[in-house]
Amino acid sequence: WITYGAFYFCRTNLAAALPGLEVEFGYSKTQLGLLLGSLKLSYGIGQLINGQLAERARPRLLLALGMFGSAALNVFFGLSTGLFFMLFIWASNGYFQALGWTPCMRVAANWFSVKQRGRAVGIIGTGYQVTAVLTFLVSGWAVQTFGWRGAAHFPALILALLGIHMLLF
Repeated sequence: WITYGAFYFCRTNLAAALPGLEVEFGYSKTQLGLLLGSLKLSYGIGQLINGQLAERARPRLLLALGMFGSAALNVFFGLSTGLFFMLFIWASNGYFQALGWTPCMRVAANWFSVKQRGRAVGIIGTGYQVTAVLTFLVSGWAVQTFGWRGAAHFPALILALLGIHMLLF
């Protein structure tokens, strides 16, 4: 539940940064929409690839790669200044975000019997709803405290810490 939900800290956090990006760089709504859309497109492609990969590789390794990769990309996003670099970083983030669901489901399949899986997946699926709300609160606070870059950096710290938690527990 925590592991899958944690991914949302670095997936939906950009919404809080958009007004700051618009002001600092003069990006249009279309350019900001391209940023948001780049993640969704690469996330979909990543689901196709990573779904197959999760059947062959260790899920814990894939989860760590996804969590730490997404956290690092968020840090790079917060350090960037050019639209095309931001597009590349945010699209890459979408791919790493796609390393969350399928490995979590593989772990759940190993932990729970066939009779328990529906309930378990239903509970795991609520994790993203809770952390999506927390992400908006955390990212909003980070923008007010640190500027738009805080919406990239602070959630990255949370995801990295939760990635360590996942590896330890």
